[in-house]
Amino acid sequence: TVYALLLECASHYDFVVKATYWGSYDSILIDSINGTENGENGHYWQYYVDGILANVGCDKYVLHNNDVVEWKFEQPAWP
Repeated sequence: TVYALLLECASHYDFVVKATYWGSYDSILIDSINGTENGENGHYWQYYVDGILANVGCDKYVLHNNDVVEWKFEQPAWP
């Protein structure tokens, strides 16, 4: 999953990922990556796979060979 890949990268490149399980969504929400926390200046961690913003939690997105994952700290499109 995208979440498993993020944790693997964090271990390999020595950065910290903090996450919370949300039962109401049955999914993981990334709270911070390397000390940059959700909500700072209205920005949140969002991930893209092959250039497309994902619409499921990172623990639910199953990756396939050659998928490209990007994490971006940006203002969400929702109000």
